[in-house]
Amino acid sequence: MKKFLCILLVALCFVSTFNFNVAQAEKGTVVFTNGNFESFTKAPSAFGGAKYTPNNWIMEGNVSLSNIVTKETASFYDGASSLCVKNSGSDLVLLGDFVSINGGANYHFGYKIKDAENSGVNAQITIRSFDKDNNLIKESESKVFKSSNVWTEVFIEVTLPNDAVYIRPIIEVYSKQYSQSGTSKVCYVDAMSGCEIEKQIFTVKDGASLRLVKETPGIRFYSEIGRSVYDEYKLKYQKVNVGMLITPTENLENVGDFTAEELSKKGILFIEIPATTWANQSTVEVDGVYGFYCALVNILPKNICRKFSARAYISYEDKGKTYFVYSNYDQLVNSRSVNEIAILALEELDIYDENQKEIINYYAKYNS
Repeated sequence: MKKFLCILLVALCFVSTFNFNVAQAEKGTVVFTNGNFESFTKAPSAFGGAKYTPNNWIMEGNVSLSNIVTKETASFYDGASSLCVKNSGSDLVLLGDFVSINGGANYHFGYKIKDAENSGVNAQITIRSFDKDNNLIKESESKVFKSSNVWTEVFIEVTLPNDAVYIRPIIEVYSKQYSQSGTSKVCYVDAMSGCEIEKQIFTVKDGASLRLVKETPGIRFYSEIGRSVYDEYKLKYQKVNVGMLITPTENLENVGDFTAEELSKKGILFIEIPATTWANQSTVEVDGVYGFYCALVNILPKNICRKFSARAYISYEDKGKTYFVYSNYDQLVNSRSVNEIAILALEELDIYDENQKEIINYYAKYNS
């Protein structure tokens, strides 16, 4: 049974336009050989002890093999081991095996990173597409992600060329930036995965905003779902709902994935907020999306400086079983506190009325 936070909640919807991160729904899983880094070759280290290199992955560039140590590490996303990347004056670049894919289809590829010091090690993923004769067609590079002390996905969503038959992933972790810092930086890498996706399922606005209603102030998150996608779900399935999961960010530190299933299984507190009306009800046909806000209101003083994380979902019932499809989750952009949002709002305080100013000032000046 789900457990819920002792905070009043409300699902709210308003018209708005923003810049978004796009997330999609899974269709078919791509299986990478040794994608969970459970198989290693062990060799003596030049500095004593042992070093491990993952099987079915090739080191690219001028990288010392001692840059990878693992197996005995206590931090892994799944399975029993992960890569443990230490700063050694070199960047880690790993090239995976060839994997069969469907040319012209849309895919989500990614791996998980985590560090113990919240040092923000930079990481990327690159996907190389090949034709039937193994000739390189295209190389697609993701944005730069930063690691944190919770597992974060480094991912790319890409439409593969029509004549693509295979892909090879490249994992890149830039530990060199810390080689002159005098302090040891460690980043764990695990769970290389991929799946075919549908375009434009969810768009989730970066960050959050304040709900500035005198009786029920709080924090709110905004998302959109493609109109055609939602309408198709309504035609095909029963009990279709969209909404968001919200939980204190620290609750996710020891969770494999930010899902209702995983949180419930571990007995972790969260709120599942269904959207009841659309933010852009009058412009849905023009927009091509349904927008919705979900908010936590009347937040207790002890939670004003506490960060909350949000993830959008669509749930549906098929043959008596309930399924969830989730938006992407990135702690850097999908986790905020009421206090930090209010501090930003102070920069344009003049645009608000007196009641709204009172709420902003209260949240911004509150010290936990």
